[in-house]
Amino acid sequence: MRRIVLLVAFLYLVWRILSSWGKKMNARARGAEHFSRFTPRHKKRQEKTEAEELLLCSVCGTHVPASSLVEGPERRLCCSEECLKRLRAEQERFSAGGDEGD
Repeated sequence: MRRIVLLVAFLYLVWRILSSWGKKMNARARGAEHFSRFTPRHKKRQEKTEAEELLLCSVCGTHVPASSLVEGPERRLCCSEECLKRLRAEQERFSAGGDEGD
């Protein structure tokens, strides 16, 4: 009888130690709720993002958010500095006497 009581007490002690370690590991680890779109942090991030108007780049035809467009000569809109350089080069070529290849 004494052995059974000691065995039950030992198993209870082991169970308590393992469950406390498990709780600590769960507290430190990222769970599924961290990746859920329903967490308060994710909802706050969604509220901050508002729909922004997409405008067309006059050089390459890409739709770009209005805040990231670059304004070129004659108020033409470009999606990047590269497209702005292409637009300026094209305008210089035509202002210098037209297309020489045709």
